[in-house]
Parts: sequence; C-alpha cells; structure tokens
Amino acid sequence: MLTSPVLGNFTIGSDVIPLPGDLLEPYLLMFTGQYQQEIKQVSPTALMLSWAYDNSGNRLLQQPQWYSFNQINLIFDSPADVAYPYALIYFQQLPPLATSITNFLTQFYPRLVRCACMIGVAEWLKDFGQGQSDSIKWAEKFEEQIEIAQAESDRARRAQEVSPIFVGGAGAGVSATPPYGWN
Repeated sequence: MLTSPVLGNFTIGSDVIPLPGDLLEPYLLMFTGQYQQEIKQVSPTALMLSWAYDNSGNRLLQQPQWYSFNQINLIFDSPADVAYPYALIYFQQLPPLATSITNFLTQFYPRLVRCACMIGVAEWLKDFGQGQSDSIKWAEKFEEQIEIAQAESDRARRAQEVSPIFVGGAGAGVSATPPYGWN
C-alpha cells in the first residue's frame, strides 16, 4: 500500500535518512521547495562509485543526486550541504491483525484472505488425515483473487498521467502532434 508523502529535511553533513519502521520499499523520493527534483535510486555499487572527495580525502558536501536502499536507511551519493526538504512515498507494510482487526486486504479483498487461509487449512487437514483436503482448488481460487486485485491496481495506474513517447515519423525530438517539435 502506498503512503501519502512523508516530509522531512536532510541533515547537513549526513548521507543517510533513517527509514520509517513500516517501509517495505521506496516508491518516490524527491527534493521539494526551491530544489524540487526527483532523486533516482541506483545500486549500492553505482552509488559508491559516484562518491566525490576533496584533496584531503574527505567526501564532498553537495546536493545528493542518487540513493540506494539497504532496508534500514536511504544512503546517498553525497552528504548534504544544506538541510534540503524532501518528500518520500513508499510501499507500507500492512499493520498486524494482532493490533488492528482490519487492514486493506480484509476490507477490500476478503475473498482473497479467505482463499489464502483455506490453503493452509487444507494442508493441515491433509497432514492429520481429516476431512477432504483440496489445497490445489483453493490455490487456484487464490490466484483468481490475486488477478482481480491486480486488475484493480492496474486500472488505478492507467489513470495516472504519463509522459508522451514519440515513435517514428518526424525524427528524433520532434513530435508529430502539436506543438510540432521543440523550439
């Protein structure tokens, strides 16, 4: 589940931002305010290869351009030279049902949850030789429910505005639709 933007500020001289405890994976990270731009995620190797040093061997303080994700922190290519404001959107872990009786799965996809539970029940029954156990039937129903949930997610993504892609015809960098190229 995607979060609303989480706002914060870089710490001057630091190249890390600690992650929220419920973060599964970052979705979007960007500078806000006068420095507005997206910060791209790269591999740890690419990040370390981009580290810049001064003549004394100290890392240069400058505006970070890239980050990597190590499950604990977002790590940046440069320690920040200014307390840059940022916004982070991320995929959030579901709250445990032990602390809440509902989450988005139980609210919007109860059949999916039921099918998943029935797979486990069928396996348990098979292990103890009790009743009819048809975990394959429930696995198939589970896959159907996953496909329904994915189709709903895909419909939501199709509603997003995307940048145009120019294909053939007018040459590189020239659009075949108004405003007919770049000036």
